[in-house]
Amino acid sequence: MDGATERHGGAQRAYARDGGAPRPAPRHPRTLLAALMLAAFAFNTAENLPVGLLEPVSADLRVPVPAVGLLVTGYALTVAVASLPLTHAVRAVPRRHVLTGVLAALVGSGLAASLAASYGQLLAARVATALAQALFWAVLGPVAVGLFPSGVRGRVMGALSVAGSLALVAGVPAGTWLGRVADWRLSVAVPAVLGLVPLVLVAALLPTAAPGAERAAYGTRPDARRFRTVLAAGALSATGGFAGFTYVVPFLGDVSGFAPDAVALLLVAFGAACLAGTGVAGALLDASPTPCWPSRWRRRAPGCWACGRRAGVRPRPWCSCW
Repeated sequence: MDGATERHGGAQRAYARDGGAPRPAPRHPRTLLAALMLAAFAFNTAENLPVGLLEPVSADLRVPVPAVGLLVTGYALTVAVASLPLTHAVRAVPRRHVLTGVLAALVGSGLAASLAASYGQLLAARVATALAQALFWAVLGPVAVGLFPSGVRGRVMGALSVAGSLALVAGVPAGTWLGRVADWRLSVAVPAVLGLVPLVLVAALLPTAAPGAERAAYGTRPDARRFRTVLAAGALSATGGFAGFTYVVPFLGDVSGFAPDAVALLLVAFGAACLAGTGVAGALLDASPTPCWPSRWRRRAPGCWACGRRAGVRPRPWCSCW
């Protein structure tokens, strides 16, 4: 038996000795949740901000616009590739230490990006932020839901999703405006400054506990088969959703005939609907988690089918589940 397995087994035995009772809730859980929401907002804003600053960064660093676009593509690829190995590497480290580490990395790499004198330095800073974000989202859920009783965990995850979505609805547009009227470096530094607040609060308020002894360390009804099913369904849903969102602007303009100003308003309405839906979904997950998953696909499939028909194609029935 290796050391990690022994530590995990020790945590399970300690959990069993306590009669399966989780550790007491930390103090100020709402403050900690607000701090984690701000951290999610800062990370997602930092991730997508270059999309609105392509031209200013290109002109300042004297690189082609497609090279600046790679700052977003490379960031996303780093997060996708690094999430699993990084999470595995820190599986025995207390989550308080992990979160303070990734938040410190967000602050440091964000400030380094704002001071970058070359494209290479900016790219290196972006990779550092991406590695921190890969680990942040991996541990965020268990830490956040462990702050509250199991009956409200759906709403807790909904709040985190709202914070992440607000980065696209408000954070990136505001950062784009600031970068164009002032300086892109100032805009890039803002998420790093925002990260200081959750860094201090997490370090001060989140208890230090072994991962296996945390309140959300074990599911109420663990089932490996159902977990794999939910994981696969979530991956398909996210892939289809983001693939469709990639082409929503040309679809609205070229296929549906909306003017550019109308497309912008429709995107704002779309973002507002996403925020509202996320809030409602959190409450529904707490009330009846099992029926909530298939209901979202039953609502998405007719919309995807109608869009495909409007574009003059014949979508296959199995495509609608995406």
